[in-house]
Amino acid sequence: MTFRRLLPLACLGLLAACATSKAPNYYTLVPAARAPATSGATRTNVEVIDLMPVTVPASADVPQVVIRTGQGAVVPLNGERWVGPLADEIRSALAARLGSRLGIPVVQGLRPARQSLGLLVQVEIQRFDSALGGQAILDSVWRVQPTGGPTGGARSENRQRAAPVCRSYFEAPAGQDIASVVQAHQHNLAALGDAIALAAQAVGAGRPACPG
Repeated sequence: MTFRRLLPLACLGLLAACATSKAPNYYTLVPAARAPATSGATRTNVEVIDLMPVTVPASADVPQVVIRTGQGAVVPLNGERWVGPLADEIRSALAARLGSRLGIPVVQGLRPARQSLGLLVQVEIQRFDSALGGQAILDSVWRVQPTGGPTGGARSENRQRAAPVCRSYFEAPAGQDIASVVQAHQHNLAALGDAIALAAQAVGAGRPACPG
């Protein structure tokens, strides 16, 4: 059989392989439904929260779900992917949690009015590790600081106080499948959102501090 005859057969084989290859699974860190604002949460005079873009480690900032398999060994799973950039997924999950906990708007791109009494939230993810049958780990540093609002008086003095940089470390057990790993990360992000919400309440009351 000549090369000219083999070439179409090879192309057909490649097309068949592509047609039968399994489509990747996609996952999100945003919960399926937003719970109503907690009735016992402390109300603040804050009008809006401006959640800045989240930074994540370069090793985790890829479309694939990355699994840690040993000391220093990681594997990106081509068939298991995030539905959007990981930093955007984390940011959206935190926005949903903060909005639910505090009952006030959380914006991610829309700039609040200059006179609105708001909070600026910055989050840096330092570790985002996943291990099948192990732990999902979330290690972050973050800060909540007041912005906007009328000048002068007590509010102005409160705004001048240094906003502390806080650190939160969470881990949750993960099962033997990717869905359970994603659920564990959702649990960690909910806990981080709760910690930021507590700090937001403290800043709104004029007493900026990291949650104990």
